[in-house]
Amino acid sequence: MKTLVNLNFLRIPMSLLNDIDKCEDFVGLSAIQTGRLAEEYSAEELSGILQALAYAYQHPSHDFKSMMPDLPQSNAEIAGFLKRVYLSIPRRDER
Repeated sequence: MKTLVNLNFLRIPMSLLNDIDKCEDFVGLSAIQTGRLAEEYSAEELSGILQALAYAYQHPSHDFKSMMPDLPQSNAEIAGFLKRVYLSIPRRDER
């Protein structure tokens, strides 16, 4: 599926899956983790990450697994994880 969103930005949150034992136990990023995002990434990178996460939220059947095939999680688990990451990041209009 061709998209205008750069889905390579999903590799950033997806890399967290290497450190998660049970995907279903992950409830989202903590306030400390979301606060660090602005310290670790430029405004342009953050925008790209949020756009890619919004796409993942809206398209849970996308083949995310193909982006990082070595992850042990299924595509459905990855989609659920990305959804929880997306929902845990405050948007500017919510601040």
